[in-house]
Amino acid sequence: YIHVIEDVAMNTFRDVSTEHDTIDFFVNRAVINDAMHSELDARLQERVFATVPRFNLLRLDMPDRFEAAVEEKVEAQQKKNILEFRQETAVIRQQIEVIKAQARRDITVIMAESSYNGTLITKAAEAAAFKAVTKAVVDLRKQLAEELGFDEDDAASEDYERLMRYTYSSVLRGAGLSDTSLMVNVDAVRITVGNDGTVA
Repeated sequence: YIHVIEDVAMNTFRDVSTEHDTIDFFVNRAVINDAMHSELDARLQERVFATVPRFNLLRLDMPDRFEAAVEEKVEAQQKKNILEFRQETAVIRQQIEVIKAQARRDITVIMAESSYNGTLITKAAEAAAFKAVTKAVVDLRKQLAEELGFDEDDAASEDYERLMRYTYSSVLRGAGLSDTSLMVNVDAVRITVGNDGTVA
């Protein structure tokens, strides 16, 4: 029965081997081992009523060109893996740059909005200050006119306007202020006209 067992074994190994790629003998050796064991056990039971309790695929005797082809395939697969890794790395870097660009854009928008809001607040404050100063000037001129004895009919004359400008400027200079510097938000401005025409 020895020659029968050998023939069955050789045919089994050949048939099972053709069902797998050459690279599987190196990377999936355990799978091929189990397949050969199962098929050999089934064929021997059918032909000679023998069983195979254990089977180990110990060594493969292959031609040199086959080993070279396997090595080339392994190297090609390694190169492919390296290229794929580099491509994935490049994609990740591009994604990071996109995220950075979006962050820079968001920061620019936020800064622009902050600058715009700051400008609005500043302009609003300047407008409020100008309004307060204008009101204070009007109130002071009105008070000066009343203290100097002018009425609404006199307001249309050039002499009235010149005198008001002069008196108004004198009051500011006497207070240590200028035409563009005026103390506002005071309860009252007391103006006294002396007998000699001076204003205090």
